[in-house]
Amino acid sequence: MKVNKVNNKKVFYLKIETDYSKRDLGQLKTRVEAFIEML
Repeated sequence: MKVNKVNNKKVFYLKIETDYSKRDLGQLKTRVEAFIEML
């Protein structure tokens, strides 16, 4: 997972890499929630 600024602008994006297994769902949910809180 990466959080980056695009071209030094204040546009953030979240890059998520996963194998799409159900066991990743809890961790992904937590990381997305943390990203949203950061914004």
